[in-house]
Amino acid sequence: MLLAGTVTWGASSAVASQNFKGGTFAKSNTGIWTLTLDGIYNAIVAVLLTPLAATYADLTSEIKSSVASTGVITLHQGAAGTAGHPTSGDSLHVVVLCRESSVSP
Repeated sequence: MLLAGTVTWGASSAVASQNFKGGTFAKSNTGIWTLTLDGIYNAIVAVLLTPLAATYADLTSEIKSSVASTGVITLHQGAAGTAGHPTSGDSLHVVVLCRESSVSP
């Protein structure tokens, strides 16, 4: 199953909008967000993150953890190597590849 979309941050790094079918983003802490998938999958095979800054910044995004049995993916985001809040208008493009079967490819 391929899930993909975009989340855009607003003031105070709250989620301003999301166009992600198959899950919901929420702010957890400074520089930490969760993506809770709508379904439970046998495995989360891959998560691809591409940050897009509203104005030039050295944005970084990384996966802190992913748990297929709960459908929760935890993400870190920051700038210049420091976890922190993205600027209002920054976006994150996300692609999640999940396996629905216990049969390995």
